[in-house]
Amino acid sequence: MADPAKKLTAAAEKTAATSYQFRAQDPAGAGTIEGSADPKTSSSTATMSVDLDAANKLTFQSIATGGAFFLKITGLPTTGGTDLAKYWLKADPAKITGTLSFLEAKDPIDVQGVVAHATNLKSDDGTLFTGTLDLSTAGSGGLLYDAAAAKELGDKAKAVPFSASVNPEGYVSGLKVSVPAYGTEPASEGSVTLMSFGSPVTVTAPTADVMPMPEQMYAVLNEQ
Repeated sequence: MADPAKKLTAAAEKTAATSYQFRAQDPAGAGTIEGSADPKTSSSTATMSVDLDAANKLTFQSIATGGAFFLKITGLPTTGGTDLAKYWLKADPAKITGTLSFLEAKDPIDVQGVVAHATNLKSDDGTLFTGTLDLSTAGSGGLLYDAAAAKELGDKAKAVPFSASVNPEGYVSGLKVSVPAYGTEPASEGSVTLMSFGSPVTVTAPTADVMPMPEQMYAVLNEQ
């Protein structure tokens, strides 16, 4: 293929200009994420489940719309006599700096941002692209890798194995990053599947059972 980078960039631009649904595996393998987003209206919804152990898990439901961001969290112990699981917590996105920061984004997958940092791209058929991704410049990671990996990998972060799939309609339908082991962390693989391009995404801000995010909860969120 003459210029795989040019074709993948065009597919990423097309994908970022429409609504989509997505499904992903947490980079650490601890849970799953499903949702939908419309970058044009800056709206998204998502549900993320994280296994704490064999018997317990946390579930995060998110709504981002109209510049506001809400989270509902189940699986947490009662805090200060308040059962937070009953409420939508209105959060300040600027205070969420961990892996969960992708939930408040208008474009949670950020296909364009990921593809922009891909290098050494090759493709034999124009549907499967392989190359490397520079994690040191590619941003927080979100669904594809733990942000800590970029710092801990050192020079290895500049060329991590990467692949992308483009469907017959020209949309990016899959992304995959293979992060090597670092420190005490084993090698991991982050993958995202995108689908239902152009389907309507209806997002409505909650109006009942809403409360401000308790300050102590930001520390909990940033550990995820």
